[in-house]
Amino acid sequence: MFGSSLSPGQVRGIEGILDGFAKTGDGRDKTLAYGLATARREVGSGMVPVREGFSKTDAAARAYVATHYPDKGYSKPAGPWGHVYYGRGIVQLTWFDNYDREGIAADPDHALDPEFAAELMFAGLLDGRWNGQGKGIAFYLPTGGPDDVKNARRTVNLTDHWEEIAGFYRQFMAAIAAAKGAADHLTISCTAFQKQNAIAPIHVIWVATSAVANMNSTASELSLSVLRLCRCGAGWAI
Repeated sequence: MFGSSLSPGQVRGIEGILDGFAKTGDGRDKTLAYGLATARREVGSGMVPVREGFSKTDAAARAYVATHYPDKGYSKPAGPWGHVYYGRGIVQLTWFDNYDREGIAADPDHALDPEFAAELMFAGLLDGRWNGQGKGIAFYLPTGGPDDVKNARRTVNLTDHWEEIAGFYRQFMAAIAAAKGAADHLTISCTAFQKQNAIAPIHVIWVATSAVANMNSTASELSLSVLRLCRCGAGWAI
């Protein structure tokens, strides 16, 4: 899913998702895994928020929506600041009213901040604001029941690409399960690293790598296929 290593940009994006989950998530592995899977589908392997059309600049995004969606209201400047409220973020935020509701109409590019974008994504997954029925992710992926991975996609956008996202979801769930099996050892190692370097408390993060895609792996192989990251006050230690 990510190859054998992560770039600094991917680390920054995944770190933002984890921080966002800590703020607006519900603490469940299923919700975290589905959020990571959603991000993997929506923004690609880069795992960072993007402008619509994967445009690199505001000018490029304006040109993109003007060309592809000339009849959509959000392709034109709106509001008192003259911004164009095209899609930005992980789960793309569009239209002036939605930006205004989130308190970022004056600075729409704030939706590109990894942590804020993740906070918005998890809030939407949980309260069902995007599916018209008010059914959040826990309705489709209950803690004590079977997963409805097809309809879980309705928390974002009907059922488009549901099978691809379901595959990512299973990989992230496998990675989380594998991580928990070795968490005690890693926590001890990270605590020693913390003491040695006199830095802030460490947050242990596990991210599935491409090897997790092989669902025939043994438990030990699966554990080895998980990339272990310790986020510290001084940066990341692998």
